[in-house]
Amino acid sequence: MSVLNSCYFDDYYGRPVLKAVFVTAQSTAYYHVQMKDPAETWTSEGVAFGIWRHDATMHDGQADIAIIYPAVDTFDLRVRCLDGVTVTDWYELSRVGTGSSAPAGGVYARTVTYKEVRDGVIERYSTSSSDLTAVELRRLAQFITAANRQVLMGYPWAELVVTESVTCASGKVLWADIRGADVRKFFTADPRPTTSTALPINEKQPDATGIWLDSGTLATVWAQYVPRPPKFSSVEYDNAATYAVADVCYYNTTGHCYECIAASTGHAPTNTTFWRPLPILWTVAEAVMGFAEAAVYARERQEATAMTVRLTAEQLLNELQFHDCKKRSS
Repeated sequence: MSVLNSCYFDDYYGRPVLKAVFVTAQSTAYYHVQMKDPAETWTSEGVAFGIWRHDATMHDGQADIAIIYPAVDTFDLRVRCLDGVTVTDWYELSRVGTGSSAPAGGVYARTVTYKEVRDGVIERYSTSSSDLTAVELRRLAQFITAANRQVLMGYPWAELVVTESVTCASGKVLWADIRGADVRKFFTADPRPTTSTALPINEKQPDATGIWLDSGTLATVWAQYVPRPPKFSSVEYDNAATYAVADVCYYNTTGHCYECIAASTGHAPTNTTFWRPLPILWTVAEAVMGFAEAAVYARERQEATAMTVRLTAEQLLNELQFHDCKKRSS
């Protein structure tokens, strides 16, 4: 049986690259990939009518592909893996060029919602979210926030690294333009191409609004960074409330938490002009659940159980880091 490990877009000299990894026990595998215009349906006879087959590169129980596509700003794509025994479900992605609904850097990591992780922790107690008080839900959001930060800050997960051009006004890059990144580098040009002439730019001094750089007269610089892990909230979105930039709410309709990126009243969290979703990286979701569950046990003074659950989560995290490192070095 094949299981999707990661599927996202990267860039190669301005052209989109689909990268996908499936874990499989089979010795051979291949992919079906289908592409369409956003206005089309998958069953229409436009661009979506064709399905292309690509052989996978096999190593260490993984089936990998990296396919370069034309430099098209906006398109939808879906992919599935066939390993001779099973066929996975289609996994869909959207490439939105430089539009506001595109994730920073154009990279689409596979993610899960806050609700999926929250309910995963709750289900280990054989209960449901409706059985918890508002205080207990708020405390659980704090535990998940801390667990997610622990997982993400300890290792530079490949799918979270963003490389993009950002404004440098009078030698300063704003925190808002690099998602408050604690881990970051700056360059004079795109550092990714093998022929890049990019030079590193030294930081001078961070302050409350951004970072001063030794960038000379450059109006834009290239930033390579990992966005700061988000803060989650159990407080549901209120259509009558006024939200300021950096406020966070939970939207049960989608299961995501959202961060306000422009002052908002009456704009639903799905409006990307005012809100940014705060998903959890699918690869580490189980580890996040484990660390959050351990925190719940510790809160209840069940220290022995908390330690056992925490050690299991740490072992899982170490295995995930090992496989991620091998995947990037191969």
